[in-house]
Amino acid sequence: MTRLTVVLGSGGVGKTTLAAAIALAATRAGRRTVLLGADPARRLRSALGLEHVGDAGVDVAVPGAPLALHASLLEPSIALRRWASVALADDAAAARLARNPLFIVLADRLAGFGDAIACARAVELAETLPVPDEIVLDTAPGLAAVELLTRPQRLMELFDGRVVQSLVRLARFGKAGRTVKALARLSGADLLRDLGELVSAMEGTIAALVRRLERARAWLSDPGTSLVLVCGSTDEAADVTLALAEQLKALSLSPACVALNRALPDSLARWEPPAGGVPAPFVRYVHNQLALQRRVKERLVAAFGGLVREVPESGALEESSRLEALAALGEPLRAASRRAS
Repeated sequence: MTRLTVVLGSGGVGKTTLAAAIALAATRAGRRTVLLGADPARRLRSALGLEHVGDAGVDVAVPGAPLALHASLLEPSIALRRWASVALADDAAAARLARNPLFIVLADRLAGFGDAIACARAVELAETLPVPDEIVLDTAPGLAAVELLTRPQRLMELFDGRVVQSLVRLARFGKAGRTVKALARLSGADLLRDLGELVSAMEGTIAALVRRLERARAWLSDPGTSLVLVCGSTDEAADVTLALAEQLKALSLSPACVALNRALPDSLARWEPPAGGVPAPFVRYVHNQLALQRRVKERLVAAFGGLVREVPESGALEESSRLEALAALGEPLRAASRRAS
């Protein structure tokens, strides 16, 4: 079975960079790996140094790896349109559906359920690509990411709602109804046809989504799935990390490892710059950062014990060998998450 790693953390702590690092490390280890970015900020492109990463995904050549990393960005509206088109066997019907104004509105509405769509998209990638050994999922920042773990059924709640049920009833039984006929005259379009196409597409799409969401639910709770929390050296980031852990605990879930990202080396505390060579304010800034980092690490260790891993600040990420440096950065995190799962 494909192994899933879910990376969570607050905004600005380097979560997407570490998700990319773990995926690159898996690829360099010879594993067929998919990296799915569900973060609306879409930082995955800059993390990999790419100009474009869309719903279809791109293959990224990894130095020293026998396989390419497949990277994809979640595009909820595009994914929903594709799933609905697949549900229609007729290409002409699929083309009409793409222009259907009711479907366009509904697809845009459903796209707001990004957490559930991300779950279904991960399952789709596992089903449609050459079967991956690992999928790394970069979530939306902050506490909202836990919704991905807790409620992939949120999408189903909408399908049970009044709007969708009303559309179904109108499409199936409204041909003789005055309301539908009046709406059709006012719209200046074939409303009944639009409704009929919408319902036909929805029935197949819902069935596929239910199956994928059920698989995602089981996948997220599988013992082989790893949850990686990323924290920065600020009190705010530590607060979010601890809050995430509490929400996971309520779901009987726990992180496989906790990464304290961009950590400065402790040796800097003993650093004595040459007289007159370094401005005193900069020296004080470094010492203050180290003190803050120690405080945050103490809080993390108190909560997570030996699961805490320091990820050093790496200047090599700005160089031409960025992917190699990222893979090296991700190797200890991937190893730690695999041991804990």
